[in-house]
Amino acid sequence: MKKGMGTVGAQPQRQYTGTAGRIENAQVAVYLVYAGPRGHTAVDRELYVPRS
Repeated sequence: MKKGMGTVGAQPQRQYTGTAGRIENAQVAVYLVYAGPRGHTAVDRELYVPRS
């Protein structure tokens, strides 16, 4: 989580962030990672931006 209006993807609308445990202006990203017996790799990522 990264805070601030100067951050790409930060919205004027405040949203709930689980790591902070409260509603505030923040950037939320979701990552999909594969981990197997021979190693791991990032598969996909998405920046969550509220519709409004």
